[in-house]
Amino acid sequence: ARNTATGTNASSNDTAIYITAELRASGKYEVTRGFYNFDTSSIGAGQQIDSGTFSLSHVGDSNGTDPHGLVQTSPISNTSASVDDYDNLTLNSPNEGATRLSSFGAGYNNWSMNASGTSWINPLGVTNLGIRMAADIDNSTPSARSYRSWYAADQTGTANDPKLVVEHSIPPASPLQGYSLRYAYDAAGNI
Repeated sequence: ARNTATGTNASSNDTAIYITAELRASGKYEVTRGFYNFDTSSIGAGQQIDSGTFSLSHVGDSNGTDPHGLVQTSPISNTSASVDDYDNLTLNSPNEGATRLSSFGAGYNNWSMNASGTSWINPLGVTNLGIRMAADIDNSTPSARSYRSWYAADQTGTANDPKLVVEHSIPPASPLQGYSLRYAYDAAGNI
């Protein structure tokens, strides 16, 4: 399940997104990944990304304790999901964009982005992020059923939508190149 090139299901209009790395009752493994695309083009050129926080609102879970990691994705399209997106991410030992979350509460849960995560923010286009369970990231064989579900943008209203908050600023100006001038004057003030 983990190493396959294509998924078995992809949807761009779910009300919740399930993240799994689990052993099903049938004896088969199931791994699902969440892809989140944000139009960050309004940040604009010449901006310095100071910080970023990715947030998902919790729907429910199987009482599993598997942490979730934030990764960068490269979907085929920024507007629709495809089963071919399943492996459009770094599969083994990916850079993670934040410390893994291992404690989950009701409402929003936040990943405070590290330097890798903020480097993924595209100030001129779309920022593509993903969530994976630790067992998926670490290539560990799941031994039980473990899933967590998060509200998607297509659920009713916007109060629980996935969100990306980016702090940005104009970078400090580069110092002008220094130079010195030297003039020699005579006693009368002539050069």
